[in-house]
Amino acid sequence: MISLEQIWVIIEVLFWLGLLYIVVAIARHSVRLGYVATGMLLVAWLLFLLHIADISGRVYLHGYTIPLGLYILAISYLEWQYGHKTLAMWLDYAAVFMMMGTLFWQTLQFGWLYAMLLGSEGLAALWWGSARRLRRFLYAGMVGVILATLGQLINALWSVNQWIVFGLIGLSLVIIAVIVERKLEDIKTLREVFETWD
Repeated sequence: MISLEQIWVIIEVLFWLGLLYIVVAIARHSVRLGYVATGMLLVAWLLFLLHIADISGRVYLHGYTIPLGLYILAISYLEWQYGHKTLAMWLDYAAVFMMMGTLFWQTLQFGWLYAMLLGSEGLAALWWGSARRLRRFLYAGMVGVILATLGQLINALWSVNQWIVFGLIGLSLVIIAVIVERKLEDIKTLREVFETWD
């Protein structure tokens, strides 16, 4: 078993080495060394969160997964710029799955605040997908907003009369079907636009 003092030493070593490697990466124009340096800083942060900040119950797990997911998305963006599109695509999938999956689990466990975070993350993914013209972020954003709503509905099932919840869900589905039917031509036009995106 590692003592608290040893964990502090590991955190400080990773932190200072990460900062040093960032300086070296900038001086040598080495992108890969910059990735390693940032990874060291994130591992130091994770160790701090898990052992020092005592996140019993994993209430603050998103405090690690969101920055790590953003870091992976930044690497993906750089890899996309370098022409490694397949690697960038898989990094995008990993980051989105990690960030949204964690927040969905926290929504089910801890309630509406995490549903709001997940919904905000979904809207940010929608914006990022439309800004970069990438369908995968557009779809991930829609899934994030749907998961936030679904998580809150599942939580509501435990506290409200189930017939009221099922009635609201059914009414919502009918309204969505009517809207989709009326906007079918616009949706077809939008689909043709999405066909040109990556």
